[in-house]
Amino acid sequence: MSPYTPTAGQTDKRLTAEYVAARALAESASLAEAAPRVIQAMCEGLGWDHGALWRVDPGSGVIRCVEGWHLPTLSVPEFEAASRSTAFVPGEGLPGRVWISGEPAWIPDIADDANFPRAEIAKREGLHGAFALPILSGGQVIGVMEFFSREIREPDEALLRMLAKVGAHIGQFMVRKRAEEELQRFFSLSPDLLCLAGLDGYFKRLNPAWPRVLGYTIEELLARPYIEFVHPEDRNITATEADRLGDGGHVLTFENRYIAKDGTYRWLQWNAVPFESERMIYAAARDITERKKAKETIARYSRDLKASREAEAANASRLAKLVSELEVRDLVNVIQSAFSDKAQAIEVVSAVPGWVELLVPCSREAAEQIQQVVARLGADLPDDVLEPVAFAFRELVMNAVEWGGRLDASRKVRITCVRTDRMLMYRIADPGPGFSFDGLDHAAVAHDNPIDHVLVRDAKGLRPGGFGVLTARASVDELVYNQKQNEVIFIKYL
Repeated sequence: MSPYTPTAGQTDKRLTAEYVAARALAESASLAEAAPRVIQAMCEGLGWDHGALWRVDPGSGVIRCVEGWHLPTLSVPEFEAASRSTAFVPGEGLPGRVWISGEPAWIPDIADDANFPRAEIAKREGLHGAFALPILSGGQVIGVMEFFSREIREPDEALLRMLAKVGAHIGQFMVRKRAEEELQRFFSLSPDLLCLAGLDGYFKRLNPAWPRVLGYTIEELLARPYIEFVHPEDRNITATEADRLGDGGHVLTFENRYIAKDGTYRWLQWNAVPFESERMIYAAARDITERKKAKETIARYSRDLKASREAEAANASRLAKLVSELEVRDLVNVIQSAFSDKAQAIEVVSAVPGWVELLVPCSREAAEQIQQVVARLGADLPDDVLEPVAFAFRELVMNAVEWGGRLDASRKVRITCVRTDRMLMYRIADPGPGFSFDGLDHAAVAHDNPIDHVLVRDAKGLRPGGFGVLTARASVDELVYNQKQNEVIFIKYL
């Protein structure tokens, strides 16, 4: 058994090992990067051949080997494989006993140790002396470092004291790095847009959500003042909020629009706080574009629904004033009962609200009486609408019964009234053979000088008039003839 008494040079090596271990921790970005460097520094500085790092797994209640290193002149593949494939419970093996005790442990020769499950493999590959130290954080063991030598070694109290400091440093490092890695993971994986911005108007750090939402690379976003990415209409208010942050205020639920690389705009909702000593702003933004669109869509649907209900109510009010089928039939019955000639029956083809269609005998008596139906169909209309409609209707119906029906009560004029919320339309079709304006010399509408038709009417022994079509056209908004079918349609817009 080797007494292994350290020389002055070895003491210097121990101090160097402690320094190198601390430096490796400080310069490493992660525990995975630092662990092999620390193990190597301690092995080389202390004269040990192989080292390994074990980490406690609280979830499964075991400790596992996560890293190892050995001198280039040493080959221990079976031992390394056994270490990496083994998980110890508290108290089991060298890592397990240090875990449960919280104190360093020294084994002069692992071949003689009853609690070293890897002893046979270690013996085959020439490992003998061993020691392990706990890695502590807040008084709790979070890991264990173990070291092996090809020599049998007696315990070294000075070494163990020094290693206690190294274990504490490593424990602090592991806790700090774990917190940093968790924070970095949160920063990288967050769906929100996280950033650090300087009071000079430039982003200093951005998480991956920025390229995902806006389409720019991180480098593109860092290279320009962030105000250049803001919608022109939102730049003044954004600058005002940034100034407020610069004065020490906080920003909560501020909204603005950012220009995406594809030219579209994204709505962002901000929460931000300043860190005055570093002249930095820490901010988080959430993309609320879809929420805005959904809100606008709901608002539009609400407006449309309201307008639809108002239109429906207005239409219902108008339709309530329209004639019902029963009213039309009752009204026609009253009219017919006044006829001296009971053969002059008015036939009701349709009498639903909004669409009334009648077949009226070609007689002046029927044409005069049917005016009551017209008045009832427009009972809810103002006088300035109803009066020109009634006038146009009377003139055109009289023309139909006199010229199309030849005052033959056995022949019928088809009268259709269509009523909507925007218009009142009449269609009058008489049973005549059609007409041409060349054959209407008795009507004012056929002459350039409307008075010329009066002479024609006198010569033909016709009643005074002939202005019907001309005045009817002036009384309504639209008037269209179908000369071949002897029908006319006129429309009055409401």
